Amino acid sequence: MTKAKVCLLLSLLFFACGKGGDYEQMRKQLMKAKTQNENYEPFSSDSMMLRVADYFDRNGTANEKIMAHYLLGCVYRDLGDMPRSLECYHQAVGKADTTDADCDYLLLGKVHGQMAYIYNKELLPQYQLEQSCLCRRYSLLAGDTLAAIRAEDFSASAYYLLDNADSCIAIKERCAELYLVHGENLRFAEAHSALTAFYLESGAVQKAATSLAKTEQTKEFFLPNGNVIGGREIFYYNKGLLHLAEGDTEKAEQCFRRLAVVADTNVNKRIAAARGLALLFEKQGMADSTAKYAMMAYALNDTINQRLMQSALPTMQALYDYSRYKDEASKKSQEAAHTKMLVLILVAVLLATVFVAYVFISKTRRRKQEELAQQQHQYEMKMALLSKANDDLDALLAESEERNRQLIEQKTTEIENYKRQIAAYKNDGRTAEERVVCSSVVKRFLQMGKTATEPTDTDWEELRKLINMELPEFYGIMNVNGQLPMVEYHICILIKLGFGIKEMCNLTGFDKYKMSKTRRQLLQKVYQKDGSSSDFDHLVRRTMSAALF
Repeated sequence: MTKAKVCLLLSLLFFACGKGGDYEQMRKQLMKAKTQNENYEPFSSDSMMLRVADYFDRNGTANEKIMAHYLLGCVYRDLGDMPRSLECYHQAVGKADTTDADCDYLLLGKVHGQMAYIYNKELLPQYQLEQSCLCRRYSLLAGDTLAAIRAEDFSASAYYLLDNADSCIAIKERCAELYLVHGENLRFAEAHSALTAFYLESGAVQKAATSLAKTEQTKEFFLPNGNVIGGREIFYYNKGLLHLAEGDTEKAEQCFRRLAVVADTNVNKRIAAARGLALLFEKQGMADSTAKYAMMAYALNDTINQRLMQSALPTMQALYDYSRYKDEASKKSQEAAHTKMLVLILVAVLLATVFVAYVFISKTRRRKQEELAQQQHQYEMKMALLSKANDDLDALLAESEERNRQLIEQKTTEIENYKRQIAAYKNDGRTAEERVVCSSVVKRFLQMGKTATEPTDTDWEELRKLINMELPEFYGIMNVNGQLPMVEYHICILIKLGFGIKEMCNLTGFDKYKMSKTRRQLLQKVYQKDGSSSDFDHLVRRTMSAALF
């Protein structure tokens, strides 16, 4: 590493130590915007996020820069400025260092997912496919399987715009089954609603009817009054097309007119309703009505085309900027790779030292194991002697107490000596944490977490008793305010024991979103801090000792 780079790193370190209040304030604003976006609360102004993005560009980590520009892009998305939103997403990608072990792949997946959404709206399917693929890739790297499935599902609309019906249908079928496996019933129903239309376009009426039936059998897709939930009204169009294909014009008209009523100001839904009615009246030979609704659909579609033309040039400019940002990101990656090569050399030297230490430790451990084996043998011998002494004592007690008093006292002393010796063998040096790990209770909970088996109240009571006995201070630390519900205490225990998110969800019945939200709330409740769910996990596992496994 050159002298200039060393000076730069030292300067950055000094500056980071002095960020103080400004950093905390900006970090707080960043987390506030993140929470607002996750709660689907639309942004109304870009003023704050512009300042936040500018600050982290000068002072933040790579992940903080990505987050700031991603959220700024979400602000412009909510304000309806898609070109500026796209530009911010491109900038967010340009800030990433994918060679860094700490790179936030989950966040990168979200950035690319938002870009895919914009390209879909701008009818740019090739770019949409590229971004959907990247979204799926980074979601898988982050371990978010559902996000990866949703990204693949979204790519189906791009294939539809590219007139590749086979790929579109294949993706929808595959994703529908994956949604069902993961318990995503609503998305399963949405996929089959779309498949109804795709099958009809390809002439597969029976498959269309089967898909529609699967949608209608999914209760999550409908409100208590029988209407579809908000945003899924295109279902009526797909159902109307099926009735039309089956020759039931009366039911088809009911569906198309129902869509026209619920479409309200949504242009795409109004176009679908008008197009459906035009097809209906054409089939019935009613030329005037056919022309009326065909012209209505044409006029509405022309409105959309005008909007697309107005946004086309800014979007293409944003695409050009994206190419520039990708070049900058490539240069950053090369520099990072050079630096990491230097680090690898240092690591190699360190590993050699560690290897020597490992050999020494292994020999020491082997010797200790031999000693423990010998102690175990002695322990078993003492247990046998104790058993015999107890039998002798019972026999003596059955005889005359006066005649055998000395012998009884002798055997009593002998038994106490054996008990003391055995106690010494039982104290084998294991820590409380190690005893917890080896307990049958924790092993049972691990198995239930893997098999999605919900513990009983008795199971939870056994786990609490184990923790109270081996780690008696833990409950007082977690319940510092005296207002900790039992289910939240159970989550704290599972985190302390090192359980994964999936296992904790299986054991508590929480979904991933509720589990993440609860941990963030616990961070504030227990430690009076704001932060992420992972911040809470880190603090809990540091409580009294490191994580158990």
